[in-house]
Amino acid sequence: MQRLVPGFIGMATPANTVYLHTFQKVGSAILGARNLSNQLRAVLMEIDFALFVEQLRADRWSACEEQIAEAALALKRAGANFLVITSNTGTTLSEAAREQSGLPVLDIVDTTLAAVSAADYRRPGLLSTVRTCESGVYQRAAAALGQQLVEAPQQLMLNVQSVILEELIRGVASRAALEAVTAAVDYFVSQGADCVVLGCTDLTHVAAQLQAMRPLPIFDSTILHAEAAAQVACGQKAALQNYSASL
Repeated sequence: MQRLVPGFIGMATPANTVYLHTFQKVGSAILGARNLSNQLRAVLMEIDFALFVEQLRADRWSACEEQIAEAALALKRAGANFLVITSNTGTTLSEAAREQSGLPVLDIVDTTLAAVSAADYRRPGLLSTVRTCESGVYQRAAAALGQQLVEAPQQLMLNVQSVILEELIRGVASRAALEAVTAAVDYFVSQGADCVVLGCTDLTHVAAQLQAMRPLPIFDSTILHAEAAAQVACGQKAALQNYSASL
């Protein structure tokens, strides 16, 4: 039986599609449903993502945060019990959403790095936008878990961010784009990383290719976050920040 309804704050539509598909697939498996593709209730609020990217490029972080907070309030009015922000970069801008909506947030960083620890890896390489890396959210969470996070050099990080904003947000990945991402993975290998964290949800579109091409295990934050949302909704996971038993 579903216990809680997630409110998805949607960013790029292709990544949101992966979220919803994974959420329903895992939820249906938990509930033992058969022949049902939409077993769990959920609420999705897609922000004006084109505007979000424009503001991101201009470093207008307060404007980005306001968009996320407005979406959180809309989801609360629609009946959501907890928030799932479908973006690592967006998660770094979620404080106003938490405060204004009063809803708990399923943290993508904690969820992803918990999976890394559970698999007994200790030195993950981080693929992400510049904002996510420089915010320190992954570094702090990794340190708390006894992990040593490996960051890409600035130019490699900028190359990956360019690929994300120019192609992956549309669900498209050219050969050149994949080469930019694998160059960063090669750097992690050279630095002794034992796995790679895809710390941008749009990188889910190259996860399978990376896993096939490179020796390091891949931890896809998109899939892990969506799976955790289904587990929370079905009462199998209660690790929510500011979780209230009254929900």
